[in-house]
Amino acid sequence: MLDTRPDIVGLALPGMPEDSPGMGGDESTWESQPVVMITRDGTLEPYDY
Repeated sequence: MLDTRPDIVGLALPGMPEDSPGMGGDESTWESQPVVMITRDGTLEPYDY
């Protein structure tokens, strides 16, 4: 993201379950979470990292 510098206002992890990293729970149940970009007009777009 620092290389491409998209014109966005932020990133989000919608629907983050309680066992996500930093949210407690058992590390063995952690899975990859989808990341979305929040654009200036408020729409959400997938962020492919």
